[in-house]
Amino acid sequence: MLNYFLSACILFFLAVLPLAVFGQSADRVYSLHRDSVFQIRIVEINSGSQAMLGSGFVVNDGNLIATNYHVVSSKVLSPEKYRIEIEIAGKQHEFEVLDLDVVADLALLKPAQINDDSDSESIEMGLAFQLAKSDTKKGEKVYSLGNPHDIGMTVVEGNYNGYVEDRFLPQIHFSGAINSGMSGGPAVNAAAEVVGINVATGGNQIGFLVPVQKLQELISRNLNESDNEVDLIVRMGKQIEDTTTKMVESLLQADWPKQTIGNANAPAKIVDWVECWGNSKKENKSKIQEISRGCNNGSRVYIDSGFNTGHIEYEYYYVITPDWPAASLYRYMTNQTSHALPGNSARKKDVSNYKCLNKQVALTSRINQRINFCTRRYKRFEQLYDVFFIGVSNDREDQVLMQHFTLAGVTEEISLAFLKKFMEQVSWQ
Repeated sequence: MLNYFLSACILFFLAVLPLAVFGQSADRVYSLHRDSVFQIRIVEINSGSQAMLGSGFVVNDGNLIATNYHVVSSKVLSPEKYRIEIEIAGKQHEFEVLDLDVVADLALLKPAQINDDSDSESIEMGLAFQLAKSDTKKGEKVYSLGNPHDIGMTVVEGNYNGYVEDRFLPQIHFSGAINSGMSGGPAVNAAAEVVGINVATGGNQIGFLVPVQKLQELISRNLNESDNEVDLIVRMGKQIEDTTTKMVESLLQADWPKQTIGNANAPAKIVDWVECWGNSKKENKSKIQEISRGCNNGSRVYIDSGFNTGHIEYEYYYVITPDWPAASLYRYMTNQTSHALPGNSARKKDVSNYKCLNKQVALTSRINQRINFCTRRYKRFEQLYDVFFIGVSNDREDQVLMQHFTLAGVTEEISLAFLKKFMEQVSWQ
């Protein structure tokens, strides 16, 4: 009887212990790693003032700090203008960007070598975080760490909700409040293993994480490189090119299912990772009917605050005006399309002016169109372009079909392959 009682007590204790431990997980995570999560300050050198705040955490046996690329993008793009400062044990240290993955929005930092006899390599940065090797279950508790709004380290509890559905670029949905300044901090499980890296917020307790596998890949690649003195700008360009090429190739290899749009046929959702919307309106007074359909990949690759890429969109716009003169319809369409813009943002310092080809074409589907095909080259990544296409039919007097696409950050070769397939997809019924 006594043995049975003791066995029952032991079983009860083992059953309750995990609950007690997990109930204290936030405190335990904080106490284990409070000295291994840092605020990252990007300082404008001439003014001595901070230009950006973010978070970072110790990885790789304690000698590197992981963060988001967007936190340190100013330093990468204008290294002569900015420096990276991190306070460790009450002392400010300067860091530099060792490597990056601009598509995943990740960067690795190392202590800067200020001079030949610098002892910066021996900075004690605290206990390195372990990266989770097993999959995290949907609904599992996750703790996001960082420095929101310059108020000190904070632990935010939330839930792991798996990968965001239908995205070409993977992100994890975290149900917790990731606030400004927490970007680049770790999100950990109850065992304090990193499952993701804070990257963005959608508001209302919706956050997004970079999957930890992307950080593992970045660290592994860096460890396997014999020469760590890489040209970061060249690496960024190649990463963007590889990603956009894979995206466009995925579209080119897919079936392009057609749906009616007015009296025409045009593609709708081609692959899972594009999102599509549509709308229509009919005005009896002006006797015009309009139908629109648009699809895009729903994500961007951040280069800096005014420049993003990796965007793909395609759109169709149908108008019928049975009682209008043909000239009035074409004037209307000219006004509707004259201010069309590419779907990504860029500035004069980032890209060249558009060069455009304007010509009349007869498509294989026997829709005659006036087309504009425009390209602008990236100044830092000269193999990459933004491509903007718009075509407006002009072979029917009372109706018009407009088709458009934007490809951002693509090579000339892949953009021409997409153009050829895109122009073959529409037809009148």
